[in-house]
Amino acid sequence: FNELRLSIWSSTLLDFVCEMNADLQAAIAASLADQGGAQSDDSDVVCQGEDVFSVEMTDTDGDTILFMLVDGDVQQYVNGNLEIPRVAALSLDESTGRVQDSKGRFTVPPHLRARLQSLKALLSKAGVEITPWQSSEPSASHSAGAAFDDDGMEAALEASIAETRRQNNQLCLDREREHVKDNAVLRQHDTINQFHTHFSKAISKYQAPSAICGYMTIAHCRLLRKLLEGAPDPLPLSALRAAGRRLITEVDSVSVETERAMRSIAQKRKKYMDAHPQAFASASERRLYLRAWVANFEISDELREDGLPQSELPASSHLFKKRERESEPAAAQQVPSLHFARFNEYPQKDIATHEERARILSEQQRFGGCIDAKGESFFDPPATAYILERFSPPSSSSSSPSSADSELLTPAEWQAAEARAEDGARVFAVDLNGHYAAAVVAQVWEEDQVRSVVQVYNTTEANYLDGPMPSALHGFVFPSSAR
Repeated sequence: FNELRLSIWSSTLLDFVCEMNADLQAAIAASLADQGGAQSDDSDVVCQGEDVFSVEMTDTDGDTILFMLVDGDVQQYVNGNLEIPRVAALSLDESTGRVQDSKGRFTVPPHLRARLQSLKALLSKAGVEITPWQSSEPSASHSAGAAFDDDGMEAALEASIAETRRQNNQLCLDREREHVKDNAVLRQHDTINQFHTHFSKAISKYQAPSAICGYMTIAHCRLLRKLLEGAPDPLPLSALRAAGRRLITEVDSVSVETERAMRSIAQKRKKYMDAHPQAFASASERRLYLRAWVANFEISDELREDGLPQSELPASSHLFKKRERESEPAAAQQVPSLHFARFNEYPQKDIATHEERARILSEQQRFGGCIDAKGESFFDPPATAYILERFSPPSSSSSSPSSADSELLTPAEWQAAEARAEDGARVFAVDLNGHYAAAVVAQVWEEDQVRSVVQVYNTTEANYLDGPMPSALHGFVFPSSAR
């Protein structure tokens, strides 16, 4: 469990904290022009004659990574931001696309792995040490040619996040984006900054990880369902935007619900450790387990046990008044349904540990999937890369009036189940492959037309609309639009 989380954390941390800087990209382009470089058609390798000056690639997390030769040194940029001023060593494996630098790891997708040869040429030009990828090294290793212990790994990650907090001390982000892709309208509203020191006290109190997107996603899902109670179908565009701004202005409610999720998950983790003392022999192992990233099964458990907030929102925050709901009973739903769009983790069963491994084996085996010789997940039919979890309303026999049933479904199974459900806005927790966010998926009335929209409410400044999940989710909910 800890190794899996730390591995994911190290390889995707930059995806949380890096934002494309257009001015810096322009400066890089100008610098390359000054060197006399001629950019290739796909803008990935910049050469002058036989000499490579720059190599650019997009990793499997969607980050744009640029290595550039400047005054004899190789500099590394991530999404336009200078990440490593002087690359001293690098470990890579051309067959699997895995690369490890002094800040973490990333994986180059198969169709771009030929560029690793150009990268090796660039690094050799600057005298950078290139070491082969050590496939047997523990996943907590974090520097080329050397391995950190778990405590060292944790310290390195904490230092990176501390630097991020120092550079960006803005609590309220309030930035909106839109991406229309293959008939899918995808929107993202960056709300509250999860890396702000506003959350430091709660993180310390519950020994939570510094990257708290899982907790905030639980909080946002619960609050969004309350905010959109009684929403009409189709949903006004103004309501989607207002919901995002409520998540910003009602930061106290977000904080209460985030801390509630931290407390609940911490209690469950402590209970698991107490029941399995042999697996946590040292204080370090216990601490790392407590501070591991939130897992899919933990988000599922929290939302299944209670899909609504316990904190009371001010009356002024409600988007749809009771009298408005009563005036259009046929068009309104009381509370949006709740779902979780997840990636199939079954191929990773041998990497996962502790409770996570047990849950993957018991819950996801039927969805299939394997790991190939290169260490990549693949899904031959009928296996599926995506799992949609559907939370049913509380049953009359439930021991808790707020708890719900849930079932993990293939996309086709989910569509069949939803065909029998009422139309209207749906609230999703969304697995973004190393990050989590909440989303509202709905038919939206805007500019005198109805559009099918996936609206993501995010807690960082990074753009997640280009990843595979948002567009896939749109196709699952609105199959007639996926053409």
